Amino acid sequence: MSELRIRPLEGEVELARLGEIEGWSFGVPSADSAAWLTRGGLEHVRVALLGERLVGGLLLVPMGQWFGGKSVPMTGIAGVGVAAEARGRGVARRMMAHAVRELYEQGVALSTLYPATVPLYRSAGYELAGCRFEAEVRPSQIGILERELEVRAIAESDHARLAELYRARAVEENGYLDRGEYIWSRVRAPGNQPCRGWLVEHHGVPEGYVYLRQKANGPRYDLLLTDLCAVNRRALRRLWTFLGDHRSLAERVLWHAGPADPFVTDLPECGVQVRLNHHWMLRVVEPVAALGARGYPLGLRAELDLEIIDEAPRCTAPPAPVRGGRRSRGAARGDRGASPGRQGAGSPLLRLLVTSRAGHGGLGHR
Repeated sequence: MSELRIRPLEGEVELARLGEIEGWSFGVPSADSAAWLTRGGLEHVRVALLGERLVGGLLLVPMGQWFGGKSVPMTGIAGVGVAAEARGRGVARRMMAHAVRELYEQGVALSTLYPATVPLYRSAGYELAGCRFEAEVRPSQIGILERELEVRAIAESDHARLAELYRARAVEENGYLDRGEYIWSRVRAPGNQPCRGWLVEHHGVPEGYVYLRQKANGPRYDLLLTDLCAVNRRALRRLWTFLGDHRSLAERVLWHAGPADPFVTDLPECGVQVRLNHHWMLRVVEPVAALGARGYPLGLRAELDLEIIDEAPRCTAPPAPVRGGRRSRGAARGDRGASPGRQGAGSPLLRLLVTSRAGHGGLGHR
């Protein structure tokens, strides 16, 4: 087999070729795949070449993830695709190992992805960490009437304010994304299909919003929600009333939410169904950054010694070990050691001391 090289995407010819590979891998038109890569930022695309032939690629999605009320730097991995004729040669494993090493060198704390197959990503150090659920309710079963707040269509000038509303909600929940523009583009136009959005407000101050689109269901239609957010109960109930007002022709309302989501638990009847839609996986890329960036409960004081052995990225040198450090005010910090490689048992690679006096006082429930 020719030598495999992995590097950033270069030029329109490579974009078209990778669009073909991604399209065949995921069952979508090649042009749509190329457009998706472009929306994700071509500077974040990595390609694999056997000799001079492009045989695979993936997209890095820089963002953050909320833990303990603080945003931890995280990069998502998406669109891991290999040409049909090049499969079975370890191309995907090598691309993932290269991506992990690149993120480590950048100091990125975490990485997450939705797996099409678990063994591949486990081999790169990822593990199952959470679930994505889909909720469903018939508009006729919503049974909420709340019209105190005004409803109006979302304008582009509202985007910044709505991002603040989402952030206020997300900071309270472990695992929620600290969204960048790419994720917001998927909320407003998933699959490049524009959604419509409405917000609810009190005296001109937004308190919640919903993005949704219609999908034909026989002579009726389903409402597919791409985002749903409320900062208080009256906004939540006003949004449910708005959705219930579609009951004359809407067959179902579908959205992504866990069993404990307020939009599920606040419904007065038991007609809502929640089902597992997908698992997601997480990898701790840089332990010092991961432990140092997250928040901790107020009043916590703890000391923990960890031995960390990271052997996943075998195509490159293993990450350097980390040694002790301390930090107060709700965070922790360690320092990288001078020599890479594995240390013997009983010799901790990371010493964590947490003394929390200020900051976020509680952890999210999901």
